[in-house]
Amino acid sequence: MRAGSVLQFVGGGIGRVALSGLLIGLFFVGVGMTPWQFVAQIIQQPPRFVTSEWFSPSITLVGLALIAASLSFNIWSRKQKAIDALAEDISDAITNLLNRTPPPSERSRNCQMGRRFPEMVPKSE
Repeated sequence: MRAGSVLQFVGGGIGRVALSGLLIGLFFVGVGMTPWQFVAQIIQQPPRFVTSEWFSPSITLVGLALIAASLSFNIWSRKQKAIDALAEDISDAITNLLNRTPPPSERSRNCQMGRRFPEMVPKSE
């Protein structure tokens, strides 16, 4: 284990603790209580919209929408689609390379060239 990675590990831990302390302090100043006191109060006295009859189905639909979005818009599926497209392109290139008609021989190419441009082909004696 290198010294740099240990310092990064310790420095990252200190930074995370400092950030969480800052966020809890800002929450305390903004709301007037700590986050866990706020959660306990919400559990004891839930807001009025939580007890309505539409809350449970709407939360279910939001959850299903989040699941669908995470399945279709995640980075792994985009990477996999790019890999699949690349594999298909490589497969097509290999297939076309192996199954193409062989190029005409030099003699037949010269004959074709001579028919099209007679002045460019040297005269054979």
